[in-house]
Amino acid sequence: MESGLLMALSSVGMMLLSLSLAYFDNRLFPGQMMMHHAAKGFPGIANGALWGNLMLMPFVFYIIGPYWDHGNPDVARSAIILGTVLSLYAFLFVYRNGLQDDAWAGKGEIHPAGIVAMVYSAMLIAAFIVFYVYSDAKRTDIWTIWYLLALYFPLANHLVFDALNERYGFVWCPRIFAEEARPMLMFAIGELFITLVTALKLAFPKPWL
Repeated sequence: MESGLLMALSSVGMMLLSLSLAYFDNRLFPGQMMMHHAAKGFPGIANGALWGNLMLMPFVFYIIGPYWDHGNPDVARSAIILGTVLSLYAFLFVYRNGLQDDAWAGKGEIHPAGIVAMVYSAMLIAAFIVFYVYSDAKRTDIWTIWYLLALYFPLANHLVFDALNERYGFVWCPRIFAEEARPMLMFAIGELFITLVTALKLAFPKPWL
C-alpha cells in the first residue's frame, strides 16, 4: 500500500477511535455531556477539529505521503520529535485550559479521546514540517493543501458551529465567541500563518534546509 493512502487511512482510523472513546467517556452526544459532565460544552459531534481531521486532513496526509516516503529518515525522525513537543505544548498548556469542556479536553483535563487527538496532532505537525521545510513540493500540492487548511481553520475553531448555534440556539452549546475570544484569535492566526507559509513555499519550492 502506498504511503499516502496508508497515512490517510490511519488518519481516519485515529479519529474514529477518538469518536469511540468520546462515546464511552460520555462526551460524544449532547445528552451525555449534560447528564454526566458540564451543563454546557462541546460533545464530539460538535467538535469542529475532530470533524476537520476526519474529513479534510486525510486528503492532506494523502498528498504529503509521497514526500514523507522519499524523504530523509533522519529528517522524518526529527520532525516527529518536534511535532510531539508542539502537540504536547498545545494540549497541555492551551487546549486543556480552554474555558469550555469538550470531547478532547477542557477545564484542566485531557480526556481519553484527547490523548488520541494529541498523538494525531503530533503526526500532523510532523507531516507539515516535512512538506513545507524539507520537500521539493509541486505547486499543485502546495495550493491544494492551502485550500484544505483554509477550510479546516474555521471548522476547527468553531466558526461554523457558532453560526449554527446563533441560528438555532442549542441549549447545550455555549455562546462561543461571546464567552471566549481564543477560538477567533486562533482562527485568525492560523489563516494568516498558513497563507504566509504557502506564499513562501510557492516562491521557494525547494527544501528550505
